[in-house]
Amino acid sequence: MPTRVTGMNSGLDTESLISELVKARSYKVDNIKKDKTRLEWKQEAWKDLNKDLKSLQSKFSSLRYSSAYKKKTSKASNSAAVNVITGEGAMNSVQTLSIKQLAKTGYLTGQKVTTEDGSAVKKSTKISELALKDADGNKISGLADVVGGSFTVSVGGKEKQIEIKEDTTISGLVSQLNSAGVTANFDEKNGRLFIGATASGKENDFAITADNAGGFAAMSLMGINVDPSAASNTGSADKYARLKGYYDVLNGQDKSDAISAITSDTTTEIYKMLKAEVTDESNPDFDAAYDKLMEKLQYASTISGSSNSAFYSTGAVKLAGEDAEIELNGATFTSSSNNIEVNGLTFECKAVADDITITTEDDTQGVYDMVKDILKQYNEVINKLDKLYNAESAKGYEPLTDDEKDAMSEKEIEKWEEKIKDSILRKDSNLGNVFNSLKDEMAGAIEIDGKKWYLSDFGINTPSYFESEDFEHSMYHIDGDPDDLTTSGKEDKLKTLIATDPDTVVSFFSGLASKLYNKMNELSATSSYSSFGSFYDDKTVKSDLSSYESKIADAQQKLTEYEDKYYAKFAAMEKALAKLNSSSSYLSGLFGGQ
Repeated sequence: MPTRVTGMNSGLDTESLISELVKARSYKVDNIKKDKTRLEWKQEAWKDLNKDLKSLQSKFSSLRYSSAYKKKTSKASNSAAVNVITGEGAMNSVQTLSIKQLAKTGYLTGQKVTTEDGSAVKKSTKISELALKDADGNKISGLADVVGGSFTVSVGGKEKQIEIKEDTTISGLVSQLNSAGVTANFDEKNGRLFIGATASGKENDFAITADNAGGFAAMSLMGINVDPSAASNTGSADKYARLKGYYDVLNGQDKSDAISAITSDTTTEIYKMLKAEVTDESNPDFDAAYDKLMEKLQYASTISGSSNSAFYSTGAVKLAGEDAEIELNGATFTSSSNNIEVNGLTFECKAVADDITITTEDDTQGVYDMVKDILKQYNEVINKLDKLYNAESAKGYEPLTDDEKDAMSEKEIEKWEEKIKDSILRKDSNLGNVFNSLKDEMAGAIEIDGKKWYLSDFGINTPSYFESEDFEHSMYHIDGDPDDLTTSGKEDKLKTLIATDPDTVVSFFSGLASKLYNKMNELSATSSYSSFGSFYDDKTVKSDLSSYESKIADAQQKLTEYEDKYYAKFAAMEKALAKLNSSSSYLSGLFGGQ
């Protein structure tokens, strides 16, 4: 690039002169940029419209099959006690329902705990720092010294051992419980541990049982050592009773005979319990394992009686998990949750109640609403197509250059550009093709059993030109639709036919949806100009935008070269004037000297 010399010697405004001299070529660059901007706006408009068309096509797709219209509805005579959801396979019927029991979630509210020194119990408090009081409020000393064992949490047939050490804190215990399949939290304000099952129902209930004296002591100190014989803690009671039974049988036998009997059948529970006590599986010492097992069984036998009742948490409350139970037409059904599904109906039970009448029948309103919904979505799209295709011309409006924007306010710029964007798809060939194709398919006939049916046969019509607003000439109205002011007073043929001839209604609208879906597939098929799913020539637009980038770069380069030529000429003139001025000064100096 040559040096750009300004008019220091000539006194000319070189920048302005050259700007005027190259203005024609500058306009060329601006015009290419404007064309590119206009195409970008067109691309944006089509992307937005394409989403609406694909959404409409998806709706047609879901309504192509008669099964989509096979709707049923159910009503309960006591909606305060039950809500009924009607699913596939539900049969038209009138049934009698009684809700005998609601599902409950297993929940343990621990006894309030205290410390040895009487300080407030925090989550950071160690279990070994807690104290136990008897029924008279006196502290039971020495129990904290026993802490250091374990207890087991049983949930849904799975067991998790909770290890208690001398430095185990309440927070640490809560973390272990939460990892054992239950939810636990210690409420510092009330000084109680709360434990709940993760789901309702008997199968999801939990039980907590001590494995040894240390675990038993820890449960007592934490206020969760519920008496295993309590009805609400049947899981623990069953386990203790079972273990006590093993102990009573084995205690009266010779040790070697007992080991032989146990190891003769490796599938039994007592064998698995014995195997669990083996420390070296490669060389099992069943004799030592038997002694360890008998200690645990003796412990279970002891605490299943009444000798340790003073250590049970009498202030704790354990609510057992229970299944929901209903009677439908005299037959009993149960579920771990309060939602019970029977033959296509889901009963959401809310309260115990008897003799509830459940009525299931065809949902004529549901089919009517489906037709109304698809027509609403079609009308929104077809009106948008109409407005875009027949938009007012924006002749004389072009995208603004940066200089033009500088001379306008933001509101003026927005209004100017909005005028162009509103008309960007005016008379667009792709848009016109889609617009006319959809109208033709909607107006066409569907043949059912040799007879041709049209939308008008169902009381669905487009208004006359003078009855409709601008850009709403192609939308459909349902006669008798209470939400449509233009047709609400007319006879509702659609609702009547749904009630009296539902098969014809289903055949017609599933056929119409299929026809429209196929046509839209055809309009958005892959071609050399468009991608699959595109209703416009997106490939061509993308290619043209890339071409504009090259055109702008070339035109800009030529403009720069053209400017450089003028700057070179003016630079030469400035140099000549500088030389002339220098000579004149020299001569003036000579004459002045004489």
